[in-house]
Amino acid sequence: MAWAGWATGHARSDLGEPLTHPTICPVCGAEIFFHTNGNGDVVFFDELGWPWPKHPCLTTEDGIRVASGSHAIRAVATLHVRPTSIPLPGGLSPAEFDPDCADRVVHAVVVRKKEVTRWRAKGDSVIRQRLEALALALYTGTNRAVRIYVPMRAKVSVGEVIRVTCSVRELSGRPALWTDTVEVLTPDESERVVV
Repeated sequence: MAWAGWATGHARSDLGEPLTHPTICPVCGAEIFFHTNGNGDVVFFDELGWPWPKHPCLTTEDGIRVASGSHAIRAVATLHVRPTSIPLPGGLSPAEFDPDCADRVVHAVVVRKKEVTRWRAKGDSVIRQRLEALALALYTGTNRAVRIYVPMRAKVSVGEVIRVTCSVRELSGRPALWTDTVEVLTPDESERVVV
């Protein structure tokens, strides 16, 4: 089992597929991101996106040994199945609308995904049109989470890092963040896949 290596300073995971998960550093208490490439290797990031800065507390064997005593790190490192949802640090809830994300590029990890039906105005008329979409709860780090809506065709999973540019749409009579294109980022390969 890969967890046994943590006590000797070798961060490993048995998940078998890539996953990024927000967590708290057991050394300094900072909000960080656990990432496994799915082949056993583990790294901790301070931020999502290029240049993927590693969290300094957990880049040494001593830091990894300290992490081996963390229940939160162990719970993520010993996952055998991709989670269907990821709890946010400190019990945070995603904001239903965050105007600071409008017309900006956002890097985040998908923590929840749900198929939803919303209504939007058809052109400039009062007639409303049914819209089937995915509601994604995203965690961007530094105690910030937001909900965005994407087309139903988007192929994204909980635990993936994505890059989106959000626009504002009125859905079901309220402003909401929307994006037509989702880029899935793979930190270990610096690869982008548009879905």
